[in-house]
Amino acid sequence: MEVKEVIALILFVLPGILAEKISYKMDFPSSDKRSDFNEIVNGMLLSLPIVVLTGVTMARFNDIKTIKEFINALGNIMFLLKYSLLVVLIAIATGTIKGLSGDNVNFIINKVRSWNKKMNIDDKSCWRQVFLEENVPRYVKIIKDGIVLGEGFAKHYSLPNEDMGIVLEEHKDMEYYNTHHPEYKEYLKLCKTYINIEKGVIVEVYDTKEVEKYLMSLSESNK
Repeated sequence: MEVKEVIALILFVLPGILAEKISYKMDFPSSDKRSDFNEIVNGMLLSLPIVVLTGVTMARFNDIKTIKEFINALGNIMFLLKYSLLVVLIAIATGTIKGLSGDNVNFIINKVRSWNKKMNIDDKSCWRQVFLEENVPRYVKIIKDGIVLGEGFAKHYSLPNEDMGIVLEEHKDMEYYNTHHPEYKEYLKLCKTYINIEKGVIVEVYDTKEVEKYLMSLSESNK
């Protein structure tokens, strides 16, 4: 196998793998473990449209008519550099679009399923749907076997591919309110409940909008 054929093979395989990695990073990682083999296979499948689009574009602007001419052109350093740069750019664009279009694909699938009177589906875990889809402040209470393990304002959540955990943040002013105005908790509104059936853990999620209004009114009255 000649050098230019090796280069052509590399340029065929790598774009899809790059696009696949970018796609994976653009969205939350799945709880399913990704094997190198699956990543390579998916990358090769994704490489085909990338390479075809890049090849057609380069052939059109360089007056190339046949595949043999195209392979021979790869021996030209400037042509190779331009082709490689275009491949990388299209791979990045493809990976970005693929990573961000998952919801749109599911929307179309669910439209078809609804016509057949089937329940909507998606690829998001319950953990992700409850904690990771919306970037909003939450007050959570973690319960197991009827015992409250912890409660407070949630700051960080583990990703779906990590052991499930929540970091609770104690705001600098909350010690004062906990001591002098514990009634603020009465304004918490339970909006969601996450239940891990296997581990027996319950996480109650409270909306904090009314609490924020109440604490703000207290702050203004103390001025």
